[in-house]
Amino acid sequence: PDINLPEGGVNIRAHDDRHEQEYRLHHFKIHAAQAYARANVLDQVIWPGGKSPKIGIISTGKSWMDTQSALAMLGLDAQQASQLHLATYKVGMVWPLEPEGIKAFALGLDQLIIIEEKRGLIESQVREILYGLDGAPKVIGKRDEAGKVLFPADGVLDPVMIARQLASRLPDGKDRSAQLCTEHQLEKSATQEKPATQDAQATGARGATDKPLAEL
Repeated sequence: PDINLPEGGVNIRAHDDRHEQEYRLHHFKIHAAQAYARANVLDQVIWPGGKSPKIGIISTGKSWMDTQSALAMLGLDAQQASQLHLATYKVGMVWPLEPEGIKAFALGLDQLIIIEEKRGLIESQVREILYGLDGAPKVIGKRDEAGKVLFPADGVLDPVMIARQLASRLPDGKDRSAQLCTEHQLEKSATQEKPATQDAQATGARGATDKPLAEL
């Protein structure tokens, strides 16, 4: 990318003063990294959400894969997401976050949902990027609109947990929640029945081999 760099570049050099290092970091290196992410399209809109998206989802890494699974559990694909005005954005470089792509994706939305495991590294940057801008959406992530825990910073996020939280925020959320409950119950029942069947088969096999040789 075409960016301004200081004399000698941005790398550490011999007899480098700590104040000069800090200056280069904040005035050049961070901007250079963001320009690289922008030029190479590391962050991408995956589902555009139709002509007028209203709800946006941002995620990355494992959380992105879990979010994809959660959306599938809710019966959503790109076409249905467009009908619901739901857009998704995949972050490729979490820090420093590239601001222009975030603005282009988020401004004009009603609500922005950020899904990430552990602490909110993306969320805090998104809030800073969008702060005070016209058309900025409500941002939720680690906590919901009322300040209650939404996607906890401790433990592990999984697709079912994500799907439950997303279902209630979709226009047809009640139907999606019912579908999710039914699928989860069927999956749970199948998981419980499988070991029982395996135990029965194993017991039958042992019973056959335990017979006296005369009966075999």
